Amino acid sequence: MAHLDNTTLRERILTSGAGNARGSLTKVASQYREFIHQLMRTKSGSDDGSADNAAAATSAAATNIKTELLLHDLEIRKSILSSQAYSGNSSTYNATLSQMQSSLSSIQQDIETLTSTLIQQRQVHSRRKEYNALAKIANEQHPPIHKTKSELEQ
Repeated sequence: MAHLDNTTLRERILTSGAGNARGSLTKVASQYREFIHQLMRTKSGSDDGSADNAAAATSAAATNIKTELLLHDLEIRKSILSSQAYSGNSSTYNATLSQMQSSLSSIQQDIETLTSTLIQQRQVHSRRKEYNALAKIANEQHPPIHKTKSELEQ
C-alpha cells in the first residue's frame, strides 16, 4: 500500500474522500505507481521464461491504470453534473426567495393598511355608542317637542 503524506491525508479528511475508492485520484496514482514499478521490474529482469509473465503483468497494470483513469473521468463528470444541478437549484431558490420577500413586503403593507382601518372603525363604533348613550339620556330627560305640545294643548 502506498504511503500517503500529511497534506494528502488532511485534504482527504476535509473533503471526506475515501482514499482507495474506485475512481479516486489516489487510486489512479496508486495504479500508476504499480505500473511504473512493473515496468522497472520488467526492464531489470532477466531473459529467462519469466519475460512472458512480466509482459502479462505489465499489460495487466496498464489495463488497471486505464480503468482507473476512466473511472476517475466518470467521477469528475458526475461532480460537474452535480455542480450544474446545484447551480440550477440555487438560481431557482434565489428566484423563489425574491418572490417570497416581495410577497411578504406586500402582506406587511396590507396588514398596516388594515390595522389603520380597524383603528378608525373602532373609533367610529365608540363614538356611535357614545352618541347613542347621550341621545338616550337626552330623550329621557327632555321628551320630544310634539309630545310636549300635545300635552300643553290638552
